[in-house]
Amino acid sequence: MIALFFVLALAAATPPQPLTLTVSVNPAHTASLVPVSISLTVTNRTRSPITLEFPSPDLFDVQVLDAGGQVLFDSHTGHNPIDVHRKMVFPVGRTNIATYAWSGLTDERHALAAPAQYTIHVEMASSSTTLATDVPLTLDAPQTIDSVVAAAKPAIATISGTPEREGGITYLRDDTGRVAITQPLGIRPQGTFIARGIMQTVLNERRFVIDRFAPASDNSDPEGTTIPRAMPLPNSSSLPRSR
Repeated sequence: MIALFFVLALAAATPPQPLTLTVSVNPAHTASLVPVSISLTVTNRTRSPITLEFPSPDLFDVQVLDAGGQVLFDSHTGHNPIDVHRKMVFPVGRTNIATYAWSGLTDERHALAAPAQYTIHVEMASSSTTLATDVPLTLDAPQTIDSVVAAAKPAIATISGTPEREGGITYLRDDTGRVAITQPLGIRPQGTFIARGIMQTVLNERRFVIDRFAPASDNSDPEGTTIPRAMPLPNSSSLPRSR
């Protein structure tokens, strides 16, 4: 009883953190190749403004880690920080820092493996303190090609398969079948690719209209060129998004 009282008293005496970082991820449960928005908010819980000095103009770093803790994406990769310190004043209450748009690709421009659980780690490292938080991200498995082709109502979907060429048409094939796609996946694509798009009738033929594509996570030699964003899909805003 005395020990419990001591623990409660110690917890009550521990002051709250003056600054806390909150991160929201949208969507937090989705499919491969779906862009993800990561929003940062800092809350000052004291009664006075707090000033932090950062070692560069970049206030934060975003990382995506797999279940084993391996960093698959880092927002600082390929970016040389400028050696210019930056001060930022956090007034009392909430301060919206930024919304970071992540393409959904790894640093090697590959799609993430799915289904799988990932962690989005965000840090704001100043000279005096580091604010950090982790948010889970869930990716569903790609839909099978036969289910996408057979769907009564076209919907945006993510599929997986290996490309093949026949009669001037490029197809994507998985264990359930194949579907004609609207564009090649590179000059000499090989191995497994992930593609996101929608079934449409093109020149009187049903094809999978590709919005985005990338080599699969285990495709080490795809010889393909990824496209972070293509032309908008026909009426894509009015169609339900599949997971």
